[in-house]
Amino acid sequence: MKWFLIASVCLLCSASWVRGDAAGDLYNTGVTALQNEQYDAAAKAFDTIITGYPTSPNIDDVRIEAGFAYLHSGKFIEAVDRLSKQAADKKKPEYQATALYFTALAQFSMGQKETDKTKAGADLTQAAASLTTLINLVTTAPTPDNKAYLETSIYYRALAHYLRDDYDDAEKDLLQLTKSPQFNA
Repeated sequence: MKWFLIASVCLLCSASWVRGDAAGDLYNTGVTALQNEQYDAAAKAFDTIITGYPTSPNIDDVRIEAGFAYLHSGKFIEAVDRLSKQAADKKKPEYQATALYFTALAQFSMGQKETDKTKAGADLTQAAASLTTLINLVTTAPTPDNKAYLETSIYYRALAHYLRDDYDDAEKDLLQLTKSPQFNA
């Protein structure tokens, strides 16, 4: 699953980086670090692009890559921060779906790791909200790129509801997954 996600993120990236420019070199460093599961090094390279080259032509890809790197390094607050601009950008749904998915995973992970029940509930509520936004995006404007997120988004939303003791909503999501012909292939 991890390699699928890395490949999905890398597919978003275009080849418009010019070899030899500083942002392009940093991007290549970040991608190589991701491929080698060196998430902190990848995040650092992508952050350097975000802060030092904010008008780079592939800044949208860089934000997604940075969020992905932070998510996998367990720095969930940073992941949400790096993904926030793309998650809110309705003009670029090809980035929005990926950003919402990784944002929700970071929020869900924060909720699972949080020891304070109130804070955990807030994180899980945020995850469910991000997943709902993603589910609505996929169901109202499906594309070949975003349709793959639907089933896992419903599943994670069900888990977020369950962990918050919202059993009725968890059951609705799980029933949708088990009874919908679209998921029973």
